[in-house]
Amino acid sequence: MLKNKQPNGEVEVGSGKINDIVELLDESVHEIVFHGRYRNLEELPGIVDNLSALLKHHSYVVRADAYEFIAAYQLKQFAEQIREGCSDRNQIARTYAMGAYYDLLGTEAIPLLKRFLSARETRVCLEALCLLYVESREDEYLNRIAKIVTRKNCNVCNQSVVVSNFESLLQLQEYPEILLLFDKMLSMINKKYGLAKDLRKLLKDVRRESQGG
Repeated sequence: MLKNKQPNGEVEVGSGKINDIVELLDESVHEIVFHGRYRNLEELPGIVDNLSALLKHHSYVVRADAYEFIAAYQLKQFAEQIREGCSDRNQIARTYAMGAYYDLLGTEAIPLLKRFLSARETRVCLEALCLLYVESREDEYLNRIAKIVTRKNCNVCNQSVVVSNFESLLQLQEYPEILLLFDKMLSMINKKYGLAKDLRKLLKDVRRESQGG
């Protein structure tokens, strides 16, 4: 059952089962992202039937998972709601919505993505720049990305947006300019951050693959 209105105007799944559905959503997205495993949608009726409510969940993590789930299963009937999600009040969820919108619509998403090039939030701007570069391969986008992520005060979370997007959307061995950018980023990232370890491993793996090993 849907639509128990909350005081803040958000919609929740009723009948006390929301936590079970949220947990199933999280498990499903985790399987897709980290293991490449997709369940049959018929096995996930709780999620599919309640996606509209999940997209309005009070937790930005749940909303982000919902955006990612929709993109993974190419549920284009939710494209308009994903577009609305590109204005999500949480910038992390907003970037997930932007990525999902691009995954669903491809080139049709470009006009909307360009609106975020002047976003105040660095994370949002970087998400737009990455997706636009992936689509166009235009140097101006990569140059802007490089300028941002190689600043001494660049937040490691913002740098991870670039690494994540390029790793998932490109065959990195075909982009030596991106590998060089990653090398420069790695030289600047404090070793205490997990991103430094992940980026070092990524570069090693990509270069080993490109050498046929």
